[in-house]
Amino acid sequence: MRLLEYRLDWQYSAAAMQQALASACGTSVGKNLYVFDYYDAVLEAIGKNLGIDFSKQSRTLQEIRHLLAQTKRKH
Repeated sequence: MRLLEYRLDWQYSAAAMQQALASACGTSVGKNLYVFDYYDAVLEAIGKNLGIDFSKQSRTLQEIRHLLAQTKRKH
């Protein structure tokens, strides 16, 4: 968490980032589709820094797996 705070130039507290990331969960609405209904300025900043578009409301399971794999390779 401290590394992420550093990467965001200490703009947000660890608690604010934890809250935003915990709130960014997906709900299954079909066999292969998930809807993400939470988005705020903290998630926007984290997403820009890590290259993840948190503003996209729906994703397929394949897209989610691709994002996870991509994030693991980068960071």
